[in-house]
Amino acid sequence: MELPFLTLLFGGFHLNFLFLNFPFLGVSLFELFFITFFFKTFFFKTFFFKLFFLNPLF
Repeated sequence: MELPFLTLLFGGFHLNFLFLNFPFLGVSLFELFFITFFFKTFFFKTFFFKLFFLNPLF
């Protein structure tokens, strides 16, 4: 149960699913959307908020 969750979390299943259904687009379209949208919203808001704002050293 951990392996499919990690593949869905890191976009492994979505990248393979889009590549098999849309071979002419490849993975570039979803990579641009996934990297720009997901990591700018989720990663930076959670990681850097916990790192800088919630850290008592800073």
